[in-house]
Amino acid sequence: MQPIAPQNKIPGNSGVTLVEVMISLVVLLIVFLGLIQASIVTIDHNLRNELRDEAVRTASDAMSRLRTTGFNDTLLNDTAGEVVVAFPADDPPNPVRNFRNAAVTFSIDKTIADLPDVAGTVNAKQVTIIVTWEWKDRTIAGGNPYTHTISSIVRR
Repeated sequence: MQPIAPQNKIPGNSGVTLVEVMISLVVLLIVFLGLIQASIVTIDHNLRNELRDEAVRTASDAMSRLRTTGFNDTLLNDTAGEVVVAFPADDPPNPVRNFRNAAVTFSIDKTIADLPDVAGTVNAKQVTIIVTWEWKDRTIAGGNPYTHTISSIVRR
């Protein structure tokens, strides 16, 4: 009796060798490493955008608070000329936000400059809010923190 030859075997084709499998796995590994690196960069940029959005909200809230105070309120008169002064500890506090298990502190400073008219009367003030925060590579010695600045004019 003769052995039955398999019907799906092509003559001269002995199949895939172990070396070919290993080479294809290495190529797949390199492709996946590139995809993982791209994902990490995307996640990092997304977090930076979230931090910047939070800084914009913080600065906007602080500016709204200052614009709704009276022109002669102490928050608008606690500076002579252009001096950067931090808000009082409770008005508003420097917010600490948690982003992916990391606490980020946003420091809020303000600059108030009197804007006298031609007669020398101060009927307007320029208010500048500066929000600063540090994240990752900017926290090393000599690194500049991230900042967001907004300005507005407050009139009598």
